[in-house]
Amino acid sequence: MKALLAGVNAKYIHTSLSVRTIAAYVNDIYWKEYNINESIESVCADIYRQRTDAVLFSCYIWNIEFILKTARRLKSVAPDTLIIFGGPEVSYADTEYMEKYDFIDAVIRGEGEETVREFIRTGNLNISGITYRNGKIIKNPDRPVISDITKIPFPYTDEDIELNKNKLIYYESSRGCPFNCSYCLSSADRSVRFRDLNTVLNELKFFISHKVKIVKFTDRTFNADKKRTHAILEFLIANAAETTFHFEVAADILDDRTMELLGSAPKNLFQLEIGVQSTNMKTLAAIDRKTDLNKIAERVRQIRSFGNIYTHLDLIAGLPYENYESFKNSFNEVFAMQPHVIQLGFLKLLRGTKIRREEQSALFTAEPPYEVLQTDYISYDELLRLKSIEDIVEKYYNSGAFAHSVSYLVRQFDSPFEMFEKISLFYEKNKYDKIGISRDSLYRILFDFANDESFTDILLYDYLLNNKPRTPEWASRKPIVKERFEILTPEFIETELPEYSHMSVKDIVKRLHFERFFNPERILIFDNAHDRVIQKFLS
Repeated sequence: MKALLAGVNAKYIHTSLSVRTIAAYVNDIYWKEYNINESIESVCADIYRQRTDAVLFSCYIWNIEFILKTARRLKSVAPDTLIIFGGPEVSYADTEYMEKYDFIDAVIRGEGEETVREFIRTGNLNISGITYRNGKIIKNPDRPVISDITKIPFPYTDEDIELNKNKLIYYESSRGCPFNCSYCLSSADRSVRFRDLNTVLNELKFFISHKVKIVKFTDRTFNADKKRTHAILEFLIANAAETTFHFEVAADILDDRTMELLGSAPKNLFQLEIGVQSTNMKTLAAIDRKTDLNKIAERVRQIRSFGNIYTHLDLIAGLPYENYESFKNSFNEVFAMQPHVIQLGFLKLLRGTKIRREEQSALFTAEPPYEVLQTDYISYDELLRLKSIEDIVEKYYNSGAFAHSVSYLVRQFDSPFEMFEKISLFYEKNKYDKIGISRDSLYRILFDFANDESFTDILLYDYLLNNKPRTPEWASRKPIVKERFEILTPEFIETELPEYSHMSVKDIVKRLHFERFFNPERILIFDNAHDRVIQKFLS
Protein backbone atom coordinates (compact mmCIF):
# COMPACT_ATOMS: atom_id res chain seq x y z
CA MET A 1 0.00 0.00 0.00
CA LYS A 2 1.27 3.46 -0.93
CA ALA A 3 0.44 5.91 1.86
CA LEU A 4 1.34 9.48 2.72
CA LEU A 5 1.68 10.95 6.21
CA ALA A 6 0.75 14.64 6.10
CA GLY A 7 1.87 17.01 8.85
CA VAL A 8 0.40 20.51 8.92
CA ASN A 9 2.41 22.90 11.09
CA ALA A 10 1.27 26.14 12.70
CA LYS A 11 4.16 28.12 11.20
CA TYR A 12 6.92 27.68 8.67
CA ILE A 13 9.56 27.67 11.42
CA HIS A 14 7.99 24.63 13.11
CA THR A 15 8.63 20.99 12.24
CA SER A 16 6.34 17.98 12.69
CA LEU A 17 7.71 15.41 15.11
CA SER A 18 4.69 13.11 14.84
CA VAL A 19 4.94 12.37 11.12
CA ARG A 20 8.71 11.87 11.30
CA THR A 21 8.41 9.52 14.28
CA ILE A 22 5.69 7.37 12.71
CA ALA A 23 7.51 7.29 9.36
CA ALA A 24 10.73 6.16 11.06
CA TYR A 25 8.86 3.44 12.96
CA VAL A 26 6.82 2.17 10.02
CA ASN A 27 9.65 2.49 7.49
CA ASP A 28 7.27 1.71 4.57
CA ILE A 29 5.57 5.09 4.40
CA TYR A 30 6.64 8.54 3.31
CA TRP A 31 5.74 11.91 4.71
CA LYS A 32 5.42 15.56 3.78
CA GLU A 33 4.79 18.65 5.87
CA TYR A 34 2.84 21.78 5.11
CA ASN A 35 1.70 24.76 7.20
CA ILE A 36 -1.63 26.45 7.79
CA ASN A 37 -0.49 29.62 5.99
CA GLU A 38 -0.41 27.78 2.66
CA SER A 39 -3.52 27.71 0.48
CA ILE A 40 -5.92 24.78 0.70
CA GLU A 41 -5.75 24.53 -3.08
CA SER A 42 -1.97 24.18 -3.25
CA VAL A 43 -1.78 21.62 -0.40
CA CYS A 44 -4.61 19.53 -1.83
CA ALA A 45 -3.04 19.64 -5.29
CA ASP A 46 0.33 18.53 -3.93
CA ILE A 47 -1.18 15.60 -2.03
CA TYR A 48 -3.34 14.64 -5.04
CA ARG A 49 -0.27 14.46 -7.27
CA GLN A 50 1.29 11.85 -4.98
CA ARG A 51 -1.34 9.33 -6.23
CA THR A 52 -1.45 7.46 -2.92
CA ASP A 53 -3.85 4.78 -1.73
CA ALA A 54 -4.23 6.48 1.67
CA VAL A 55 -3.48 9.86 3.23
CA LEU A 56 -3.00 10.03 7.01
CA PHE A 57 -3.38 13.46 8.58
CA SER A 58 -1.89 14.38 11.98
CA CYS A 59 -4.61 16.45 13.70
CA TYR A 60 -4.30 19.06 16.46
CA ILE A 61 -6.45 21.97 17.59
CA TRP A 62 -4.34 24.42 15.59
CA ASN A 63 -4.62 22.60 12.24
CA ILE A 64 -7.89 20.63 12.29
CA GLU A 65 -9.95 23.24 10.40
CA PHE A 66 -7.31 23.44 7.67
CA ILE A 67 -7.10 19.64 7.46
CA LEU A 68 -10.88 19.21 7.25
CA LYS A 69 -11.09 21.59 4.29
CA THR A 70 -8.11 19.95 2.59
CA ALA A 71 -9.42 16.40 3.17
CA ARG A 72 -12.92 17.26 1.92
CA ARG A 73 -11.52 18.66 -1.31
CA LEU A 74 -9.12 15.74 -1.73
CA LYS A 75 -11.89 13.17 -1.28
CA SER A 76 -14.02 14.90 -3.91
CA VAL A 77 -11.30 14.63 -6.57
CA ALA A 78 -9.84 11.29 -5.41
CA PRO A 79 -12.81 9.33 -4.00
CA ASP A 80 -10.88 6.03 -3.87
CA THR A 81 -8.16 7.48 -1.64
CA LEU A 82 -8.57 6.51 2.02
CA ILE A 83 -8.70 9.56 4.28
CA ILE A 84 -7.44 8.70 7.77
CA PHE A 85 -7.20 11.11 10.69
CA GLY A 86 -5.07 10.67 13.80
CA GLY A 87 -3.68 12.75 16.63
CA PRO A 88 -4.95 14.24 19.91
CA GLU A 89 -7.78 16.29 18.42
CA VAL A 90 -9.59 13.27 16.97
CA SER A 91 -8.49 10.45 19.30
CA TYR A 92 -11.17 11.32 21.86
CA ALA A 93 -13.86 12.27 19.31
CA ASP A 94 -13.42 9.57 16.69
CA THR A 95 -17.08 8.65 16.14
CA GLU A 96 -18.18 12.27 16.43
CA TYR A 97 -15.86 13.34 13.62
CA MET A 98 -16.80 10.39 11.43
CA GLU A 99 -20.51 10.96 11.91
CA LYS A 100 -20.15 14.63 11.03
CA TYR A 101 -17.72 14.25 8.10
CA ASP A 102 -18.46 11.38 5.74
CA PHE A 103 -15.18 11.86 3.85
CA ILE A 104 -13.21 10.53 6.84
CA ASP A 105 -12.74 6.78 6.32
CA ALA A 106 -10.99 6.04 9.61
CA VAL A 107 -9.55 7.55 12.78
CA ILE A 108 -6.43 6.23 14.49
CA ARG A 109 -6.74 6.66 18.25
CA GLY A 110 -3.88 7.23 20.68
CA GLU A 111 -0.25 6.48 19.83
CA GLY A 112 0.02 5.87 16.12
CA GLU A 113 3.24 3.96 15.53
CA GLU A 114 2.08 0.34 15.95
CA THR A 115 -1.36 0.96 14.47
CA VAL A 116 -0.02 2.65 11.34
CA ARG A 117 2.61 -0.05 10.86
CA GLU A 118 0.02 -2.84 11.02
CA PHE A 119 -2.30 -0.97 8.67
CA ILE A 120 0.46 -0.37 6.09
CA ARG A 121 1.59 -4.00 6.23
CA THR A 122 -1.89 -5.53 5.99
CA GLY A 123 -3.99 -2.85 4.29
CA ASN A 124 -6.64 -3.74 6.86
CA LEU A 125 -8.56 -1.10 8.85
CA ASN A 126 -10.17 -3.71 11.10
CA ILE A 127 -7.36 -3.64 13.69
CA SER A 128 -6.83 -2.41 17.25
CA GLY A 129 -6.60 1.34 17.72
CA ILE A 130 -8.74 2.21 14.70
CA THR A 131 -12.31 3.41 14.29
CA TYR A 132 -13.35 2.90 10.67
CA ARG A 133 -16.28 3.05 8.30
CA ASN A 134 -17.73 -0.11 6.75
CA GLY A 135 -21.37 0.61 6.05
CA LYS A 136 -21.49 1.72 9.66
CA ILE A 137 -18.89 3.14 12.04
CA ILE A 138 -16.95 0.39 13.83
CA LYS A 139 -14.79 1.14 16.85
CA ASN A 140 -12.12 -1.49 17.45
CA PRO A 141 -10.50 -2.03 20.89
CA ASP A 142 -7.79 0.35 22.07
CA ARG A 143 -4.19 -0.53 21.34
CA PRO A 144 -1.77 -0.68 24.31
CA VAL A 145 0.87 2.05 24.42
CA ILE A 146 4.46 1.25 23.48
CA SER A 147 6.10 0.33 26.79
CA ASP A 148 9.67 0.66 25.51
CA ILE A 149 9.86 3.90 23.53
CA THR A 150 13.59 3.35 22.89
CA LYS A 151 12.61 0.94 20.12
CA ILE A 152 11.11 3.87 18.21
CA PRO A 153 13.85 4.89 15.75
CA PHE A 154 15.38 8.37 15.83
CA PRO A 155 13.16 10.43 13.51
CA TYR A 156 15.78 12.72 11.95
CA THR A 157 18.26 12.05 9.15
CA ASP A 158 21.35 14.03 8.14
CA GLU A 159 19.61 15.35 5.04
CA ASP A 160 16.41 16.30 6.89
CA ILE A 161 18.20 18.08 9.72
CA GLU A 162 20.43 20.06 7.37
CA LEU A 163 17.34 21.34 5.57
CA ASN A 164 15.60 22.29 8.82
CA LYS A 165 18.35 23.07 11.35
CA ASN A 166 17.36 26.74 11.56
CA LYS A 167 13.76 25.84 12.43
CA LEU A 168 12.35 24.74 15.78
CA ILE A 169 13.29 21.05 16.11
CA TYR A 170 11.14 18.96 18.45
CA TYR A 171 12.64 16.03 20.36
CA GLU A 172 11.03 13.42 22.63
CA SER A 173 13.03 11.70 25.37
CA SER A 174 9.99 10.61 27.39
CA ARG A 175 6.24 10.12 27.11
CA GLY A 176 3.59 10.65 29.74
CA CYS A 177 3.57 12.88 32.80
CA PRO A 178 3.72 12.10 36.53
CA PHE A 179 1.16 14.80 37.27
CA ASN A 180 -2.60 14.85 36.79
CA CYS A 181 -3.57 18.42 35.82
CA SER A 182 -7.19 18.24 34.75
CA TYR A 183 -6.84 20.61 31.76
CA CYS A 184 -3.94 18.71 30.16
CA LEU A 185 -4.13 15.73 27.81
CA SER A 186 -0.87 14.36 29.21
CA SER A 187 -2.76 13.48 32.38
CA ALA A 188 -4.42 10.68 30.38
CA ASP A 189 -1.09 8.81 30.50
CA ARG A 190 0.51 9.15 33.93
CA SER A 191 2.96 6.30 33.36
CA VAL A 192 6.13 8.13 32.31
CA ARG A 193 8.14 6.10 29.80
CA PHE A 194 11.76 7.10 29.27
CA ARG A 195 13.97 6.62 26.26
CA ASP A 196 17.26 4.87 27.08
CA LEU A 197 19.66 7.50 28.46
CA ASN A 198 22.66 6.56 26.31
CA THR A 199 20.45 6.62 23.23
CA VAL A 200 19.23 10.08 24.21
CA LEU A 201 22.77 11.41 24.68
CA ASN A 202 23.83 10.11 21.27
CA GLU A 203 20.79 11.71 19.65
CA LEU A 204 21.47 15.03 21.35
CA LYS A 205 25.03 14.89 20.05
CA PHE A 206 23.56 14.53 16.56
CA PHE A 207 21.77 17.88 16.97
CA ILE A 208 24.90 19.53 18.33
CA SER A 209 27.12 18.24 15.51
CA HIS A 210 24.65 19.55 12.93
CA LYS A 211 24.57 22.96 14.65
CA VAL A 212 20.79 22.93 15.05
CA LYS A 213 19.57 26.33 16.24
CA ILE A 214 17.07 25.23 18.90
CA VAL A 215 15.85 21.83 20.13
CA LYS A 216 12.60 21.82 22.10
CA PHE A 217 12.00 18.77 24.30
CA THR A 218 8.37 17.67 24.15
CA ASP A 219 8.74 15.94 27.54
CA ARG A 220 5.90 17.21 29.71
CA THR A 221 8.09 17.35 32.84
CA PHE A 222 11.75 17.18 31.87
CA ASN A 223 12.97 16.99 35.47
CA ALA A 224 10.63 14.18 36.57
CA ASP A 225 13.66 11.90 37.13
CA LYS A 226 16.44 13.77 38.93
CA LYS A 227 19.38 11.49 38.11
CA ARG A 228 18.42 11.39 34.45
CA THR A 229 18.04 15.19 34.42
CA HIS A 230 21.52 15.58 35.90
CA ALA A 231 23.06 13.27 33.31
CA ILE A 232 21.47 15.10 30.37
CA LEU A 233 22.39 18.55 31.67
CA GLU A 234 25.97 17.46 32.41
CA PHE A 235 26.29 16.08 28.89
CA LEU A 236 24.89 19.20 27.23
CA ILE A 237 27.11 21.50 29.29
CA ALA A 238 30.20 19.43 28.47
CA ASN A 239 29.31 19.48 24.75
CA ALA A 240 27.94 23.02 24.54
CA ALA A 241 28.29 24.59 21.12
CA GLU A 242 25.72 26.53 19.07
CA THR A 243 22.51 24.67 19.91
CA THR A 244 19.97 25.91 22.49
CA PHE A 245 17.84 23.34 24.36
CA HIS A 246 14.35 24.18 25.62
CA PHE A 247 12.76 22.21 28.48
CA GLU A 248 9.44 22.27 30.32
CA VAL A 249 10.20 21.84 34.02
CA ALA A 250 8.37 21.74 37.33
CA ALA A 251 10.28 24.46 39.17
CA ASP A 252 9.24 23.40 42.66
CA ILE A 253 10.96 20.02 42.29
CA LEU A 254 14.24 21.37 40.93
CA ASP A 255 16.82 19.94 43.32
CA ASP A 256 20.09 21.54 44.41
CA ARG A 257 22.26 19.56 41.96
CA THR A 258 20.05 20.59 39.04
CA MET A 259 20.28 24.22 40.15
CA GLU A 260 24.05 23.92 40.43
CA LEU A 261 24.22 22.60 36.86
CA LEU A 262 21.89 25.28 35.52
CA GLY A 263 23.99 27.95 37.18
CA SER A 264 27.18 26.62 35.56
CA ALA A 265 25.76 26.40 32.02
CA PRO A 266 27.05 28.68 29.25
CA LYS A 267 24.74 31.56 28.39
CA ASN A 268 21.87 30.68 26.01
CA LEU A 269 22.47 26.93 26.22
CA PHE A 270 19.18 26.35 28.08
CA GLN A 271 15.67 27.77 28.03
CA LEU A 272 13.18 26.83 30.75
CA GLU A 273 9.40 26.89 30.45
CA ILE A 274 7.60 26.76 33.79
CA GLY A 275 3.85 26.39 34.21
CA VAL A 276 2.50 28.36 37.16
CA GLN A 277 -1.06 28.68 35.74
CA SER A 278 -2.44 30.37 38.89
CA THR A 279 -1.36 31.36 42.39
CA ASN A 280 -4.89 30.85 43.74
CA MET A 281 -4.65 27.72 45.90
CA LYS A 282 -8.35 26.92 45.53
CA THR A 283 -7.94 27.06 41.76
CA LEU A 284 -4.89 24.80 41.83
CA ALA A 285 -6.75 22.26 43.95
CA ALA A 286 -9.71 22.32 41.56
CA ILE A 287 -7.49 21.44 38.59
CA ASP A 288 -5.63 18.69 40.50
CA ARG A 289 -2.40 20.64 40.39
CA LYS A 290 -0.15 20.04 43.37
CA THR A 291 2.59 22.62 43.55
CA ASP A 292 4.66 24.65 46.00
CA LEU A 293 4.32 28.27 44.90
CA ASN A 294 6.91 29.57 47.34
CA LYS A 295 9.43 27.07 46.02
CA ILE A 296 8.62 28.04 42.42
CA ALA A 297 9.22 31.71 43.23
CA GLU A 298 12.48 30.89 45.01
CA ARG A 299 13.80 28.76 42.15
CA VAL A 300 12.75 31.16 39.39
CA ARG A 301 14.43 34.10 41.11
CA GLN A 302 17.53 31.99 41.64
CA ILE A 303 17.63 30.97 37.97
CA ARG A 304 17.10 34.59 36.93
CA SER A 305 20.05 35.62 39.10
CA PHE A 306 22.34 33.28 37.15
CA GLY A 307 21.94 35.56 34.12
CA ASN A 308 22.48 32.70 31.65
CA ILE A 309 19.05 31.07 31.16
CA TYR A 310 15.96 32.32 29.36
CA THR A 311 12.84 31.75 31.51
CA HIS A 312 9.24 31.53 30.33
CA LEU A 313 6.36 31.36 32.87
CA ASP A 314 2.77 30.44 31.99
CA LEU A 315 -0.55 31.65 33.42
CA ILE A 316 -4.00 30.43 32.35
CA ALA A 317 -7.08 32.66 32.48
CA GLY A 318 -10.52 31.05 32.82
CA LEU A 319 -9.69 28.38 35.40
CA PRO A 320 -12.18 27.45 38.15
CA TYR A 321 -12.38 29.95 41.05
CA GLU A 322 -10.08 32.41 39.22
CA ASN A 323 -12.01 35.67 38.85
CA TYR A 324 -10.56 38.91 37.44
CA GLU A 325 -9.16 40.05 40.80
CA SER A 326 -7.66 36.65 41.47
CA PHE A 327 -6.02 36.57 38.04
CA LYS A 328 -4.66 40.05 38.65
CA ASN A 329 -3.04 38.76 41.82
CA SER A 330 -1.63 35.71 40.00
CA PHE A 331 -0.13 37.98 37.37
CA ASN A 332 1.47 40.30 39.92
CA GLU A 333 3.00 37.38 41.81
CA VAL A 334 4.45 35.91 38.61
CA PHE A 335 5.70 39.33 37.50
CA ALA A 336 7.55 39.61 40.81
CA MET A 337 9.55 36.51 39.83
CA GLN A 338 10.87 38.52 36.84
CA PRO A 339 10.90 35.85 34.11
CA HIS A 340 11.90 36.88 30.60
CA VAL A 341 8.44 36.00 29.30
CA ILE A 342 5.02 35.87 30.96
CA GLN A 343 2.67 33.88 28.75
CA LEU A 344 -0.98 34.76 29.33
CA GLY A 345 -2.87 31.75 28.05
CA PHE A 346 -6.61 31.18 28.00
CA LEU A 347 -8.16 27.91 29.16
CA LYS A 348 -8.97 25.48 26.38
CA LEU A 349 -11.35 22.63 27.17
CA LEU A 350 -9.54 19.97 25.16
CA ARG A 351 -11.27 16.76 24.17
CA GLY A 352 -10.25 13.90 26.45
CA THR A 353 -9.41 16.07 29.47
CA LYS A 354 -11.04 15.75 32.87
CA ILE A 355 -11.90 19.45 33.01
CA ARG A 356 -13.90 19.21 29.78
CA ARG A 357 -15.92 16.33 31.18
CA GLU A 358 -16.56 18.01 34.52
CA GLU A 359 -16.72 21.77 33.81
CA GLN A 360 -20.40 22.07 32.97
CA SER A 361 -20.87 25.81 33.54
CA ALA A 362 -18.15 27.15 31.25
CA LEU A 363 -19.09 28.63 27.89
CA PHE A 364 -16.44 27.85 25.28
CA THR A 365 -16.06 27.96 21.51
CA ALA A 366 -17.73 25.07 19.70
CA GLU A 367 -14.86 24.88 17.23
CA PRO A 368 -11.17 24.34 18.03
CA PRO A 369 -9.34 25.47 20.07
CA TYR A 370 -12.37 25.20 22.45
CA GLU A 371 -11.31 28.34 24.28
CA VAL A 372 -13.32 29.43 27.31
CA LEU A 373 -15.47 32.53 26.72
CA GLN A 374 -16.90 32.90 30.22
CA THR A 375 -17.34 30.94 33.43
CA ASP A 376 -19.16 31.33 36.73
CA TYR A 377 -16.07 33.21 37.94
CA ILE A 378 -15.05 35.47 35.05
CA SER A 379 -17.16 37.23 32.44
CA TYR A 380 -16.69 37.54 28.69
CA ASP A 381 -15.99 41.28 29.16
CA GLU A 382 -13.24 40.48 31.64
CA LEU A 383 -11.66 37.85 29.40
CA LEU A 384 -11.70 40.34 26.52
CA ARG A 385 -9.92 42.82 28.79
CA LEU A 386 -7.30 40.16 29.58
CA LYS A 387 -6.88 39.54 25.84
CA SER A 388 -6.03 43.22 25.39
CA ILE A 389 -3.63 43.10 28.31
CA GLU A 390 -2.03 39.97 26.87
CA ASP A 391 -1.23 41.92 23.70
CA ILE A 392 0.37 44.74 25.69
CA VAL A 393 2.43 42.31 27.79
CA GLU A 394 3.63 40.70 24.56
CA LYS A 395 4.63 44.06 23.06
CA TYR A 396 6.22 45.73 26.05
CA TYR A 397 7.39 42.96 28.36
CA ASN A 398 7.93 39.73 26.44
CA SER A 399 9.71 41.46 23.56
CA GLY A 400 12.53 42.41 25.94
CA ALA A 401 12.91 45.71 24.07
CA PHE A 402 11.50 47.89 26.87
CA ALA A 403 13.16 46.42 29.96
CA HIS A 404 14.31 49.70 31.56
CA SER A 405 11.15 51.54 30.56
CA VAL A 406 8.86 48.91 32.10
CA SER A 407 11.00 48.82 35.24
CA TYR A 408 10.60 52.59 35.61
CA LEU A 409 6.91 52.82 34.70
CA VAL A 410 5.77 49.98 36.92
CA ARG A 411 6.85 51.99 39.98
CA GLN A 412 4.35 54.69 39.02
CA PHE A 413 1.40 52.32 39.49
CA ASP A 414 -0.07 50.29 42.33
CA SER A 415 0.86 47.03 40.61
CA PRO A 416 2.38 45.69 37.38
CA PHE A 417 -1.06 44.45 36.28
CA GLU A 418 -2.54 47.93 36.68
CA MET A 419 0.22 49.39 34.48
CA PHE A 420 -0.42 46.95 31.62
CA GLU A 421 -4.16 47.40 32.07
CA LYS A 422 -3.83 51.20 31.78
CA ILE A 423 -1.65 50.91 28.67
CA SER A 424 -4.23 48.60 27.08
CA LEU A 425 -6.98 51.17 27.82
CA PHE A 426 -4.78 53.90 26.30
CA TYR A 427 -4.44 51.77 23.16
CA GLU A 428 -8.20 51.31 22.92
CA LYS A 429 -8.92 54.98 23.55
CA ASN A 430 -6.63 55.98 20.68
CA LYS A 431 -7.71 53.03 18.50
CA TYR A 432 -4.15 51.72 18.30
CA ASP A 433 -5.59 48.25 18.90
CA LYS A 434 -7.31 48.47 15.50
CA ILE A 435 -4.19 49.04 13.40
CA GLY A 436 -0.80 47.47 12.83
CA ILE A 437 1.88 49.09 14.96
CA SER A 438 5.49 49.40 13.77
CA ARG A 439 8.38 48.80 16.16
CA ASP A 440 9.23 52.53 16.19
CA SER A 441 5.60 53.44 16.90
CA LEU A 442 5.58 51.25 20.02
CA TYR A 443 8.13 53.61 21.58
CA ARG A 444 6.29 56.76 20.54
CA ILE A 445 2.99 55.43 21.93
CA LEU A 446 4.61 54.52 25.25
CA PHE A 447 6.19 58.00 25.35
CA ASP A 448 2.77 59.58 24.85
CA PHE A 449 1.21 57.29 27.46
CA ALA A 450 3.80 58.11 30.13
CA ASN A 451 3.60 61.89 29.58
CA ASP A 452 6.61 62.18 31.86
CA GLU A 453 9.66 64.25 30.92
CA SER A 454 11.98 62.27 33.17
CA PHE A 455 10.93 59.10 31.32
CA THR A 456 12.38 60.30 27.99
CA ASP A 457 15.99 59.31 28.66
CA ILE A 458 14.98 55.86 29.93
CA LEU A 459 12.82 55.13 26.90
CA LEU A 460 15.51 56.47 24.57
CA TYR A 461 18.06 54.21 26.22
CA ASP A 462 15.87 51.16 25.51
CA TYR A 463 15.32 52.39 21.97
CA LEU A 464 19.03 52.74 21.22
CA LEU A 465 19.84 49.36 22.75
CA ASN A 466 17.29 47.50 20.63
CA ASN A 467 17.08 49.35 17.31
CA LYS A 468 19.24 50.85 14.63
CA PRO A 469 20.88 53.77 16.47
CA ARG A 470 19.32 57.11 15.62
CA THR A 471 17.60 59.81 17.63
CA PRO A 472 13.81 59.50 17.18
CA GLU A 473 11.66 62.61 16.90
CA TRP A 474 9.91 62.13 20.23
CA ALA A 475 13.26 62.35 22.08
CA SER A 476 13.53 66.06 21.09
CA ARG A 477 17.26 66.66 21.34
CA LYS A 478 19.99 68.11 19.18
CA PRO A 479 22.42 65.68 17.58
CA ILE A 480 25.96 65.47 18.91
CA VAL A 481 28.42 66.49 16.21
CA LYS A 482 31.60 68.27 17.29
CA GLU A 483 32.01 66.41 20.59
CA ARG A 484 32.31 63.07 18.79
CA PHE A 485 35.68 64.04 17.39
CA GLU A 486 36.84 65.46 20.72
CA ILE A 487 36.02 62.16 22.42
CA LEU A 488 37.69 59.91 19.85
CA THR A 489 41.28 60.62 20.76
CA PRO A 490 43.93 58.01 19.93
CA GLU A 491 44.11 57.09 23.62
CA PHE A 492 40.34 56.64 23.94
CA ILE A 493 40.19 54.50 20.80
CA GLU A 494 43.08 52.35 22.00
CA THR A 495 41.57 51.65 25.42
CA GLU A 496 37.80 51.67 24.73
CA LEU A 497 37.49 50.83 21.03
CA PRO A 498 40.52 48.70 20.13
CA GLU A 499 38.55 46.90 17.38
CA TYR A 500 38.45 50.20 15.48
CA SER A 501 42.09 51.22 15.98
CA HIS A 502 42.91 50.52 12.32
CA MET A 503 40.21 52.94 11.09
CA SER A 504 40.14 56.69 10.66
CA VAL A 505 38.13 58.71 13.15
CA LYS A 506 35.75 59.63 10.33
CA ASP A 507 35.00 55.95 9.67
CA ILE A 508 34.66 55.13 13.38
CA VAL A 509 32.08 57.87 13.84
CA LYS A 510 29.89 56.22 11.17
CA ARG A 511 29.75 53.01 13.22
CA LEU A 512 28.80 54.57 16.57
CA HIS A 513 25.93 56.58 17.99
CA PHE A 514 26.51 59.34 20.55
CA GLU A 515 23.75 60.55 22.87
CA ARG A 516 23.54 62.75 25.97
CA PHE A 517 21.81 61.19 28.99
CA PHE A 518 20.63 62.78 32.26
CA ASN A 519 23.60 65.17 32.37
CA PRO A 520 24.70 67.54 29.54
CA GLU A 521 28.28 66.39 30.03
CA ARG A 522 27.47 62.66 30.15
CA ILE A 523 27.56 61.02 26.77
CA LEU A 524 26.81 57.38 26.05
CA ILE A 525 28.39 55.77 23.01
CA PHE A 526 26.34 52.95 21.52
CA ASP A 527 28.43 50.37 19.69
CA ASN A 528 25.72 47.97 18.56
CA ALA A 529 28.10 45.94 16.41
CA HIS A 530 29.78 44.77 19.61
CA ASP A 531 26.68 44.97 21.85
CA ARG A 532 28.14 47.50 24.26
CA VAL A 533 27.59 50.98 25.64
CA ILE A 534 30.52 53.17 26.70
CA GLN A 535 30.11 56.08 29.09
CA LYS A 536 32.12 59.30 28.68
CA PHE A 537 32.04 62.54 30.68
CA LEU A 538 33.22 65.57 28.74
CA SER A 539 34.35 67.67 31.71
